[in-house]
Amino acid sequence: MFSRYLIPLVAVLAVKLVCAPAVAQDLPPQLREIEYKYQQGFLETLPGTIGVPAPNGCTARPQLTGRYIYLVKNQLIYWGTEDDCVRVVINHQANNPYRGASYLGVQVIGFYERPRSETLVLRRDGIFVRNNTESIVFNDKTYYPDQITQEEFDRFHSARDGADADRALAEFEGKTKTGVMWHATPKGGTHNSWDDRRRFRMSNSYEGQLNLRHRVLENRLIAFTPYQVGADGRRSEDAPRFVDIHRSGAKAIAVRIFSPYSYDYGGEFALIFSTKKTVVANLMKLPALSGAPLKSLFAALPRRR
Repeated sequence: MFSRYLIPLVAVLAVKLVCAPAVAQDLPPQLREIEYKYQQGFLETLPGTIGVPAPNGCTARPQLTGRYIYLVKNQLIYWGTEDDCVRVVINHQANNPYRGASYLGVQVIGFYERPRSETLVLRRDGIFVRNNTESIVFNDKTYYPDQITQEEFDRFHSARDGADADRALAEFEGKTKTGVMWHATPKGGTHNSWDDRRRFRMSNSYEGQLNLRHRVLENRLIAFTPYQVGADGRRSEDAPRFVDIHRSGAKAIAVRIFSPYSYDYGGEFALIFSTKKTVVANLMKLPALSGAPLKSLFAALPRRR
């Protein structure tokens, strides 16, 4: 279902290809790495492109001056970093006539070796509106099984339009209510996050490929307005939208990014937190390992000039 998010990276301008080093025989051959210096081209990629600053990207300024960005290909599994925080950047350039605000949906599923007490984390960044009234700031909220389970979350977000959806929303908000309702519309926009509720569900292709049974679901809404490029080539913004993902002890994460603004926005990928090939191999299920599209993140960083 995510093939429509596939970003044709071969069309990106001013991108240099670097061959990754050889890997152990128990891992599939690495694909070619794609890298380039941020100020030489990230905002010249296709609208909706996502990437990861290398390395320690969470410490960088929003403009990421002097950083290298790896373009993230859709549905791949990455490894090669043990950072406690990973920043994902998105080229939020406008690519259709809609000029209002929208939101980015960012889903992170943490995979753990041991059970966790929490089941769900909800976050929201920016100004949102509910029932034509500006909503109060939504503070990050963690939920536990006695409040809501992951199965219940998926069930609520699978409801059909109409009366079923109304009942599901009321029940979901009854279980997650903290004084501020999470689902809403970005101020100045028309995209209500509940309308795209199915995209927040937990289903993904990675749980069948990883030897990690315990999961925590995190969903985040980020308000944004796509930036415009004038006839003179000038941009209305000089930095991409970004989200910092904190590892929180996870051995791996699966990341899904999307927006109702455009189906070309975002994609999904997984990241195993290890720089050791043997550890990566042990965390992968054998059937998946034989044909898994693995890539080593930051394995062939160019030298800084």
